[in-house]
Amino acid sequence: MRIAALVIAFVLSWSVHLANAQTVEQFAGIWSGTYTCGATQAGLTLVLQPQSNYALTGTLSFYPLPNRSDVVPGSHGVRMQIKGADLFGGYGAWIQRPKNQKKQLGFTGKIVSSTKLSLQISAPGCKTFDVVKFEGAPADAPRVVTKEAAKAPEVARQTPEKKAAGARQFVGRWEGPGFCLNGPAKFVLLVLPEMDGNGFNATLTIVQQASVQADDIAVRGVFVYDDDIRFPVRFEPDPNASMLPRQRPTDFLGRVAPGGKLEGQSREAGCGTVQLNRVSPDAVAETKTKSAPAAYAALEGSWDGAIYDRDNRAHQVAFTVVKSQGGSENRVFDVAVLLDGTQGQLAFAKTQGDNVSIVNILNKGSLPVALKGPITSKIMESGSVEYFVFATQGDADGVGLAWRRPQGRGQTTLQEVCKSEIAPFATARDQARNTARDLRIEYFPALSGLDEDKASVREAYISTLANVSDAERADFARLATECMVASPGFYNYFNRNLLTGIVDMPAVEKLRLGLIRNRELRGGWTLSPGSIPSPTLVGETDAAEAALATVVASVSSQQNIEEVLKVLADNVKTLERARPSVVETSLRPVSAQLARLGQVAAEDALASRKARAEARFPKGSPMPSDIGSNASSFQELLSGTKTRFSGDEISLFGGLVAGAIDKCGQPTALGDRLQLLGFLFQGVDRALFGESYATGDLLDTLRGSLQGTLMYDQGAGLAEKLGCNSQLLAAALADLVDATKTRVTTADGRASLFVRSCSLDRELSQCQCLARTMQSAMPGINDLRYDRSQLASLAARNPSTAIQVATVCGVGNY
Repeated sequence: MRIAALVIAFVLSWSVHLANAQTVEQFAGIWSGTYTCGATQAGLTLVLQPQSNYALTGTLSFYPLPNRSDVVPGSHGVRMQIKGADLFGGYGAWIQRPKNQKKQLGFTGKIVSSTKLSLQISAPGCKTFDVVKFEGAPADAPRVVTKEAAKAPEVARQTPEKKAAGARQFVGRWEGPGFCLNGPAKFVLLVLPEMDGNGFNATLTIVQQASVQADDIAVRGVFVYDDDIRFPVRFEPDPNASMLPRQRPTDFLGRVAPGGKLEGQSREAGCGTVQLNRVSPDAVAETKTKSAPAAYAALEGSWDGAIYDRDNRAHQVAFTVVKSQGGSENRVFDVAVLLDGTQGQLAFAKTQGDNVSIVNILNKGSLPVALKGPITSKIMESGSVEYFVFATQGDADGVGLAWRRPQGRGQTTLQEVCKSEIAPFATARDQARNTARDLRIEYFPALSGLDEDKASVREAYISTLANVSDAERADFARLATECMVASPGFYNYFNRNLLTGIVDMPAVEKLRLGLIRNRELRGGWTLSPGSIPSPTLVGETDAAEAALATVVASVSSQQNIEEVLKVLADNVKTLERARPSVVETSLRPVSAQLARLGQVAAEDALASRKARAEARFPKGSPMPSDIGSNASSFQELLSGTKTRFSGDEISLFGGLVAGAIDKCGQPTALGDRLQLLGFLFQGVDRALFGESYATGDLLDTLRGSLQGTLMYDQGAGLAEKLGCNSQLLAAALADLVDATKTRVTTADGRASLFVRSCSLDRELSQCQCLARTMQSAMPGINDLRYDRSQLASLAARNPSTAIQVATVCGVGNY
């Protein structure tokens, strides 16, 4: 079947190459020029005549130029192929071989015009040169070596009809054993009855038999017979035919041997002399069907899976396995592979006994990694799942797992099915979880106990699975398990937590780690799907969402933030049984109410602070000239309105606190002094490290450290200049105590955004400690949403602060 299919394809495509015949005819004749190789310069003459639609044959003569004697004349056969504008000159047998001349002259080149060719001898040190077509009488042509060569253009060429009559006797199927560079091989020459110019359409196949790693060669061309050349029987490959990677047009040069055999060789394939017997006058006879070992016969079909390499990287893979229609006798399956989104071609081949191995028959680099290695298990079954395990060697050294794709899925890969069937659920859950987390942050601490996992599963289930049958829900759970095991891209993209409760994740992790570490699937297939929420979830959700209006009404009558948050905390279970998106919509009036109450609380708190500040340092009191350029910072602090501090202000007031404690023992109250130690330590940190310690820019690092030191020294100097009895110094210290109490809160007294968002993943006390400690290197931290990357950034900004985060706050896992 393979040969029949190839023949049909070849016959349909012959007409594409008729233009080449005209090209070949144009370049028949005599061509001459001068070539230079190193210190040698010599004349060269080509005498060419058409041999087939793809090539010209003739002679190449080389000889010394006038007044030079450094070249011994000689000549040999030549065969020139034309592919587009490119020329390829292969050499034939010697006609006159100079003494000490080891090798004939091959060449490559390009067509410049119908009367000029640009050539280069295929040897080191040879330059490009031109040969031009001679249009005069042969007797006046540039020098050719030997009378035989000189007469070549005058040889009467046979008519196409005569050549066809000579070639017609070879129509049929010819086979014979040979030996090539890869070892033993089988030659199959098919000469078709369809005539093409001077000969007949033909195909040459060289089947590698010794090594399953070697590529078979299959090329199309024309079979010609011409009794005027050294090898009257020739298979001329079509140089324009599409080829598999690493292949090139391969010829066959031969002659008729006793017994009606064809004896010849294929130089370009690296094969020695071979004798072919005509096994059938029918060129399209069926080839022998290959058989796979019984244990692997069922490999035919489509499989999805994953490869886990020694670096714990996962690669998504899909196989489509069909019976081999080519290749070595041992290659029983041809395999289309999709590896990490890149298509390629493999083979499954018999090795020793009944073992089967993966064979990489592509150019290196065609796939992200090279796949080769044994299939280490027979096809196994566990319930309805068929699977096999394979090892990979080389670039993807590791182990793979593949299971059969259901028939109803057709050519759709597991990766695509995961995206179309599982991704909507995972995406809905991801969005619902984010909404639930936003609710916990906005209504902190009332909704701290809201279980975002349960709430997000509820929303994803209702949006994607509520209206399907029980059987479809069970199929969903099984498919989700497959996606997490055999689709690394899905596992990595969606994060395993998005399918927690649907997939038995501990079992998935055990299987993945077992494959990675043990290189095999010990204990067989042990996975089972997790649990799908009950359909009763819909009714429970409807009831909870109906109750949300009552919760909102109860909240609306509350007069302060604490009362509002208490009502929400009392109803957290009701909120948890509703979909997060519905809760978010329903609580919008509550959010607006909290904003109004917060504004009132913030205004009351500000008024209270301003009153205390006014009592300490009345408005209009003279500002000492020693404060200088820092007057605006002191004025804002002494007015009672300052709640956030810049980096320079942290250094300035840190120095002020240090000077006041050192010189004056102020503040005297232990609680107030402890409250201000944070400013002192942060000021020292900034003086030592700045906030750009490890950015890689030394100048930036020094600039930050010097600026911190300058501001810290200014603050310490101010404390000394103001004096211990200064009203301004006492007021500034008291106002700093007031300000530090709000550094990790909002204006209305609630926890800052950083603390609220941090508390989703850490203890509240840790988050408050982080907020206080990180301000020296990241002054605006409390207005940011918590992210683990901030901790890593902190280590680069200020290593001293990072050490405090670990030792004081107990946070080291970042």
